Amino acid sequence: MLKNNYKTALVTGASSGIGEATVRLLSKNNITVYALARRKTKIDKIVKETGCKPIIMDIRDTKSLEKLKKLKVDIFINNAGLGRGFTKIFSTKAKDIDTTIDTNVNAFLQLLRCITPSMVKKKNGTYN
Repeated sequence: MLKNNYKTALVTGASSGIGEATVRLLSKNNITVYALARRKTKIDKIVKETGCKPIIMDIRDTKSLEKLKKLKVDIFINNAGLGRGFTKIFSTKAKDIDTTIDTNVNAFLQLLRCITPSMVKKKNGTYN
């Protein structure tokens, strides 16, 4: 059981793995969860089972992220990430490096820019 006064959360990468488990845990603890995922088909089952609120978007799409500014969340968990084509750096394609940086770094910073102002305003919240 989670002990805090948090009521809402945004979880990215919510359609599988750690993100899905996080959505389930938070939902079980009566936290309203916004579950962000790229593919609707992958998140539908989780929505049905947990009652979470789906947000379908690619976190690399900065314009789409702007829509998240209206969310007022207490918890932000950035679980989305990837590592594509990194078996040997000298043979890694430039496109794979760009995609990885866009997903793991740029998107995270853009998400923070959109999500944290409401946390700062109410002087409450946490993110990782």
